[in-house]
Amino acid sequence: MKTLITIIATGFIVLSCSSTKVTSDYDKSVNFKKYSSFQFYGWADNTEKMLNRFDKERIENAFINEFRERGIAHVEQGGDLLVTLYLVVEEKADKKTQTTGYGYPYGYSGWGPAYGWGPNYSTTFFSEDEYVVGTLVVDVFDNDQKLLIWEGIGKKVIEDEPEE
Repeated sequence: MKTLITIIATGFIVLSCSSTKVTSDYDKSVNFKKYSSFQFYGWADNTEKMLNRFDKERIENAFINEFRERGIAHVEQGGDLLVTLYLVVEEKADKKTQTTGYGYPYGYSGWGPAYGWGPNYSTTFFSEDEYVVGTLVVDVFDNDQKLLIWEGIGKKVIEDEPEE
């Protein structure tokens, strides 16, 4: 089980280093050591439209390499495991409001605070930061039983710089 989690987590690392939040769940009754090959079932509909060729190849190659290091070979068809990949992209906004103010009370202030009324001024600032969150969902199925045995999810704020 640790091997499969390591494989999937490494795939998420391709997307980012420390800022990717990764969660996973699996069928605890499955013996993962019995699997010797896997195949990609494919990307979910419209997912490929959100990735360029380079990103798609990086993600797939990360999985191929990690599975290979664990003794699970990549095959085009007939794999013991089916790996499906989904990508969800959400546009989000972080809205902030900050008010600053100051005033000058009238009154005697020789020995302590001044009491009374006076002019007060305040300014309110609004800001909105827009960003995009990418979520990669990886489902691993037992090919014979067509049963979901593992799922991993990685979320990250997507950077504008391609090398990131």
